[in-house]
Amino acid sequence: MDANEIKKSVTSYFTKKCYAVNAEVGVCKWGRLRADLLAVNMKGEVVIVEVKSSYADFKHDKKWWNYVDFCNRLFFAVSEETYAKVFDLIPKGVGIIVVDKYGKSWIKQVAARSELDLDTRLNLVIRLAFRNADFNRYKRRSRT
Repeated sequence: MDANEIKKSVTSYFTKKCYAVNAEVGVCKWGRLRADLLAVNMKGEVVIVEVKSSYADFKHDKKWWNYVDFCNRLFFAVSEETYAKVFDLIPKGVGIIVVDKYGKSWIKQVAARSELDLDTRLNLVIRLAFRNADFNRYKRRSRT
């Protein structure tokens, strides 16, 4: 199962739970950190999901710890095959979402909940607003 199939399944899962889901969202300046999926609900809870399509992908990613400061909950999303190889490597407090071969997602390990400070929450809201804005309406006018 590839990363796009996992993303599609997890997006569907969170959408059914009334979260707004965005893919590949930069969570800090200059896009140094880009969350695979960022989900926000009407209560203001922010969930970041890092998609890992293979054992090697999971093992070599060292930047995922940086996402903890930008969300209330952090999850890894993996296929059943990958989960069988990494289940004992998942740190305490980080959730795991498993996607089966039929594209159904379920939470296997619940993520610990943490609080986000107001500045971080506001920064994410502004980034999402600009990301989803219709920039075609704001054409630059040349100075003549």
